[in-house]
Amino acid sequence: MCGNIGKAYAGVSIYDAPNFAMVMRQPEQWLKPGGKVGHELPGTSLVDIIAKAEPWPIRTLWMLTYGFATQSPFYRRFIEEALPKLELFVVTEQLMTAAAEYADIVLPCTSYYEQDWDLVGGGENWFMQLRRAAIPPVGESRDDWDIFKTLCEKLNQGADWQIAPEDACREVLAMHPDPRITAVD
Repeated sequence: MCGNIGKAYAGVSIYDAPNFAMVMRQPEQWLKPGGKVGHELPGTSLVDIIAKAEPWPIRTLWMLTYGFATQSPFYRRFIEEALPKLELFVVTEQLMTAAAEYADIVLPCTSYYEQDWDLVGGGENWFMQLRRAAIPPVGESRDDWDIFKTLCEKLNQGADWQIAPEDACREVLAMHPDPRITAVD
């Protein structure tokens, strides 16, 4: 329509920066810890998968890093069709959001200012930064890394989490399949 078809950064999305590259191209050993591969199902089918119990019944759901109540077009359907099928609904949130109000368990997570050793990439540019904590965690809040590590240890699956967050950041930079990420010093 504007004569920009085929031109760099003129498409529907210019989201091609480090944040996207880090999320979409994780180190292989992180995707298959201990050689184990999980199942992938489209997130847009979440409500139907839970409500219909197909391809298998889902009885527990843990949502994190996603403001489901404000970002999902399926929020009402989730509350009406999927939530009644769950035996346990857990959310990790900084605030008591609309989704957290429905949760059986709310795990308080740290805010932007409390997170330490977090690699942050731009969404529309190739700026990257290493974010360090400005303040200690408030109250009972914990960073996602600590929450995952603790849960995995309680489930006797903690071997893959015995790495410090600093070392994990360095490993992402060093072992990432995208040379634009490994070039970061």
